[in-house]
Amino acid sequence: MGREPHADNLGVKYKNPPKEDDSAKVLLTMSEAARRLNVSRTYLYELVNRGEVESLTLGKLRRITPAALDKFVEAKRAEQGY
Repeated sequence: MGREPHADNLGVKYKNPPKEDDSAKVLLTMSEAARRLNVSRTYLYELVNRGEVESLTLGKLRRITPAALDKFVEAKRAEQGY
């Protein structure tokens, strides 16, 4: 479901190709980071703008380290008493 192949001039491709594993990446895109937190990209931008999630800017690109996501999750757990 959602991965039905369709034909084109180059062969068979998937409409929704499987996402590559981002567990070994040093820097994550906003979409990848949002997917890891299971939140929308818009909400992640809100967290970044409020300073709750640290991010890096590389030219016009914004990236987040996996460690920044871990730090955010740990802060939320501590805030909620876990």
